[in-house]
Amino acid sequence: MSPETGRTPTSSSRRETACSHSSLLNPYRPALGAEKGTEWIEAAIARKVEKRYAGSEELNLLVYANFEAKGMDVRVIRKRAKAHRDKFASIWIITDRHICTLFSNELIGEVTGWEANVLRR
Repeated sequence: MSPETGRTPTSSSRRETACSHSSLLNPYRPALGAEKGTEWIEAAIARKVEKRYAGSEELNLLVYANFEAKGMDVRVIRKRAKAHRDKFASIWIITDRHICTLFSNELIGEVTGWEANVLRR
């Protein structure tokens, strides 16, 4: 049941929602990740913070960037996500080719920039 409408979603309403999200993909724009990726990552972290997990300051958050992250500057992402720094023990980003630490602690260590070849294919 939808909290907004009080009705059970129909398959047509689900399709409408899916279609509204697919507009990001039409036409396919691989450079969109470099353009809006920092915004998307910060928003993903903010959504996790809003959930207010018990003991979250002891949890390590991994954000999967499910888009082409080529050309993104880790320093810019860190600056955008700075307000969420103390909400988790560490915050990491992983892409299809890279991994980095936004914020970490001594216990888990860190990867300071985009590190390629950390994960072998």
